[in-house]
Amino acid sequence: MAIDRDGLQHMIRCLIRDGESHREAVFREINRTFLDAALAFFREVVEAKLRGEDLGEDDWYRSELIERPGLPKEAVAMHAGMPNKTVQNTYGTTRREVVLDVGLKNYESLQRTINELVAQRDSPSIVLTIKLGAVGVDLTLNESLIVINSLAIQRERIRGGKWSSAGKQLERPLMATLCLLYGVDRQHWRIAGPRDAKYQVDFVLRSGGRDYPCEVKLMGPGNRRARKPSTRRSRACWSLTTCPPKPSSRSIRRESNGCGSPSPTATSASAASSTASISRMPNPPTSTSWMTSSPAPSKRSPHRP
Repeated sequence: MAIDRDGLQHMIRCLIRDGESHREAVFREINRTFLDAALAFFREVVEAKLRGEDLGEDDWYRSELIERPGLPKEAVAMHAGMPNKTVQNTYGTTRREVVLDVGLKNYESLQRTINELVAQRDSPSIVLTIKLGAVGVDLTLNESLIVINSLAIQRERIRGGKWSSAGKQLERPLMATLCLLYGVDRQHWRIAGPRDAKYQVDFVLRSGGRDYPCEVKLMGPGNRRARKPSTRRSRACWSLTTCPPKPSSRSIRRESNGCGSPSPTATSASAASSTASISRMPNPPTSTSWMTSSPAPSKRSPHRP
């Protein structure tokens, strides 16, 4: 779920020029994408219920928004209240027949849950009216809750995709902007490419004919990834928005038990890592011809989280 060029540039300005977090910009991206998807889904609901009523279907939502032939499997999963990623993680596949079978079971379970809650509570009488031009449909309480649940699944999917894209797409342009701001000669830095596969990192600095692999982390104070010895290993430079606390000897021992014995550089708090916090700086350069909205390669080292 890619973030466009304008969104990336705005996040870089937040981090560098304004000295602020990029998270507000990510939330704006999430809100904009979700609201656009919600409007499109409401249109689908109206059209589906009108078709279902014309065909005399008892459960128009199931027939038109889950079982209808030709629906993408991602739409089937979302309408049934079961994220596609959950199907993959649970069953090891996202074949359409599997998604449909799992989705129908979840939809039936959701229906039973709603009926039980409505029977147990003094529920309000709700009729949700959605109009599309001169045509409108009324949704019962049960139908409204099904629609709200589907929107919640959609929001969660968009949220996860945008946060993942923000990290993958922003790391390289951010480092390139920092190099341009500090006047680093172009021959001393480059965006990591296929020839840097042995590093599995985002950026490479060069000095004296030697490559220094760099890692960029846009993380909050609660993120523990950069403290792992297995993550610190083989990185010559770290650029972080938040410096993590020094790892304890206990956590280092626990990590070494799971990933092998850490190297001397890994067991040191910062012996082989140069960690730079991004602070208030001048305006970024106006030229962004180097910027790309393509995410970093998804193939990672086994030791990279």
